[in-house]
Amino acid sequence: MSIMMRSDKWTGGKMNFVKVVLLTLWLLPLSLTAAPTANAIADWLNDPRAPLAGIEVKAKATYWQAIDTDPDGFGGAANYAPERSQCVIFAPHQFFDEHTLTLAQSLFPLCQLLLWNTQHRHTRTKQGDSRDFSLTTQSWPYQLLKAYLTRYPSATIIQLHGFSRDKRHTEAAKNADLILSNGNRSGSKRLQDLQQCFSNAGYQALRYPQQVSELGGTRNVLNQLLTQPGQFIHLEMERNTRLGLVQSETKLEQWKLCFAFLHSS
Repeated sequence: MSIMMRSDKWTGGKMNFVKVVLLTLWLLPLSLTAAPTANAIADWLNDPRAPLAGIEVKAKATYWQAIDTDPDGFGGAANYAPERSQCVIFAPHQFFDEHTLTLAQSLFPLCQLLLWNTQHRHTRTKQGDSRDFSLTTQSWPYQLLKAYLTRYPSATIIQLHGFSRDKRHTEAAKNADLILSNGNRSGSKRLQDLQQCFSNAGYQALRYPQQVSELGGTRNVLNQLLTQPGQFIHLEMERNTRLGLVQSETKLEQWKLCFAFLHSS
């Protein structure tokens, strides 16, 4: 009886050991693709040569690039040029809002940080979480932006979106080329100046909510990070307007001139 009891204990112990090993092996890929910590992101902003867990970092000619390459995760990418002005250009829906990444890249020379999505907004992570960067606070770009605004609390954020006139509900929106807001129902002098510049360039540019009641970005998660009035500029661009900008260098350069204020950020 005592021999059998010792045998049972040994067998049970062996089984438990096997379970621990299998569990460790199952969790190993998760640990290898774990998101970088807030401290690690802060260290990376201070020194882009610093490692970031789960993020592929590359040195480019004039900036650093960091991409979440995990196909099961949120995705997302960043270009970082520390010597430039303290502002951020963000294209959260590059696949759904065509040409917004190209337009965001054209503004990147003005700012330290460019952010964009690498997974479609209407897909989900392996865990079932939304990859829509306007709605989720779990993505790598959101956490990077959170750390960036801790470092530079007054930095300006320009977020580029696209819309289609035939999906709009009001006449004002259906006739608009550009819709601007601060992500809330308030306005700002900077927003008015930007609208005036676009209008002078020939665009039908409207401010939310004073002139149009749609596409104000009021549910955008970036609103949770803001500390300064008028800090966030949410810019919606109609489909043909975007196409015209990427097809005409003259139009693009004229459009970019309206963001000259970023040089003083």
